[in-house]
Amino acid sequence: MYRYNTGARVPEIPDLCSCDLQPDRPRQALLRGNGGKRRCCP
Repeated sequence: MYRYNTGARVPEIPDLCSCDLQPDRPRQALLRGNGGKRRCCP
């Protein structure tokens, strides 16, 4: 369910840790993709 809500790609999920989540508004997840690129997803 979390992957669907954030739009995270399958390879990004294992690298996700609790410090990458922002529970306060605006709720966001900081995802790391290919080559160490970072992106924020609501």
